[in-house]
Amino acid sequence: AAGPDTAIVTMSYYNPVPYCALGQGNPLAGMFVDLVLEGGSLAGFTLPVGLNDLIRGISAANGAVVAEAYGALGEGDFVGGTDCLHPTLSGHTKIAAAFAAAYAG
Repeated sequence: AAGPDTAIVTMSYYNPVPYCALGQGNPLAGMFVDLVLEGGSLAGFTLPVGLNDLIRGISAANGAVVAEAYGALGEGDFVGGTDCLHPTLSGHTKIAAAFAAAYAG
């Protein structure tokens, strides 16, 4: 609907689990989310394609570019505690930088 000259930027998912109570209570939880997002092997289970791989492939097939949020955020970039989802100001700043870099090409 926006037309062929409109830039479309999608985003890979980040993994906040290692930085919240869920990941601190079970270190395998963060590794499991990494597996779901990026594919790979964990404890004898192999997932050849992760969610972010699908996002990258579908984006490329449709002329969109991907802002790589996966791996861009770390300690101090999430609310933490029992909130296993929301970035802090520093996390949002890093996501915005990933979008700016992807848009700039």
